[in-house]
Amino acid sequence: MGDTPRTVRYEECFPWEIAAALAAAPLVYLPLGTLEWHGEHAAVGLDAIKAHEICLRAAARSGGLVVPPLHWSADWREDLPDGSYLTGGIERGERYHVPGSMFWLRRETF
Repeated sequence: MGDTPRTVRYEECFPWEIAAALAAAPLVYLPLGTLEWHGEHAAVGLDAIKAHEICLRAAARSGGLVVPPLHWSADWREDLPDGSYLTGGIERGERYHVPGSMFWLRRETF
């Protein structure tokens, strides 16, 4: 049970490691990212993956702990006359569930 935590990942810490880490640097990083379609080239959780890694590096350099990422998503898509579609940005048209998507929020939610 040394003074230096063996990890900055909150979920991997024992209670005494949390206390020691916060006594040394009272910082807790919350990585936040959306679950959204980025195209065929990237994972839908890419934003949170990047945010989590940035927070891990910041905590390793300056102290504190990193809690697991918080994912958020508002799911909609608009089909355009030319066969292409829009997702995200300014909302136009009707929302509907995109096949394979994890989240669905009613229009009234926002």
